[in-house]
Amino acid sequence: KIFNKFLVLCIAAFFISCDTDPILSEANVVSFEETSKSLAIDVGSSVSDQFSVFTGGTTGADRTYNLIVEGATIPLSGLDMPATVVVPSGSNEGIVNFTVNYNDEFSITGGSFNVILEDTSTNLIGNSEISIDVNVTCESPASIDFEFDGYASEITWSVIDSDDNTIYSGGGYSDGLATFSREVCLADGDYTFVIDDSFGDGLSFPNIGNATLTFKGEVLAEAVGDFGSQFVGEFTIVN
Repeated sequence: KIFNKFLVLCIAAFFISCDTDPILSEANVVSFEETSKSLAIDVGSSVSDQFSVFTGGTTGADRTYNLIVEGATIPLSGLDMPATVVVPSGSNEGIVNFTVNYNDEFSITGGSFNVILEDTSTNLIGNSEISIDVNVTCESPASIDFEFDGYASEITWSVIDSDDNTIYSGGGYSDGLATFSREVCLADGDYTFVIDDSFGDGLSFPNIGNATLTFKGEVLAEAVGDFGSQFVGEFTIVN
């Protein structure tokens, strides 16, 4: 009889512990509200948005969940994303506010990134990932094209706006690289195309090279051959 009573108590204790297991409680189910989102960003601007994380229930204390950014094809230097999301006490929703800042590392084709809820032993994960697409608004890109002289490593360049902000820049090319092209998005305004040559002979040896900035089929700035240490070309964009 004593053994039977002990066995009943053990079974009862087992079921009670299961009912109160925090891993299985609704409050520990966490999920993104949606699995995808799309944003549009103008050249040189920023865009802010938000998404929600929901839990299966409420608790009497704040709960914090880790967020991980993976698979980014936009520059992370332009992304302001918190590392955690907090679901406040008495609520089952946490809101993540984030900002994408356009910078000179952006491709005119835009890109995307994924935000993942970190999986831990204390959470049951629902929608664990949200994919965010970022589309750049650019109807008429300008084109920057180089034909190097044989010493591409000597060349750096930048596009500077009327407020002396560097909008785009490039360099760090390898000697022997023959050509380089990049499309860039420019808002209406006045700009300066600056090319620096560290050796001081421009694009002149051993071959005669050139660099152009073209917009809507019109060459707005052009450097050819020996321009010394620096070429400066001013131009205006009217979309």
